[in-house]
Amino acid sequence: MKTSVWEVWEYDVWGNEEEGWIVNDRYCIDRAYTIKSRGDFPSDYQIRKAFGVGCKVDIDGDDTIIYVDRARDGLPIGEMLLITHAE
Repeated sequence: MKTSVWEVWEYDVWGNEEEGWIVNDRYCIDRAYTIKSRGDFPSDYQIRKAFGVGCKVDIDGDDTIIYVDRARDGLPIGEMLLITHAE
C-alpha cells in the first residue's frame, strides 16, 4: 500500500449547465487528507469520499494535482493538491 497526503479544496461555483460554470472562490476543507492506495493515484471512490459526494465524477490533472467535476453536467467540485507521497 502507498500512502499519500493531499490538501482538499472545495469550489464555490456560480452559473449553470447551459451558460457555463464560473469558480467564484475555493475553500480548504482538509489540509492533510491521507489516502492509502494500491497505486500511485487515488481511486474514483477515494476521491469522491474526500469531497463527500456520491455522484459520478470526471477527474483531470496529473500526479500532483487532481481536478474534480460532477460527471453529469460538468459542475466543478474542487481540487486535490499532493503534499507528500510515501511507500
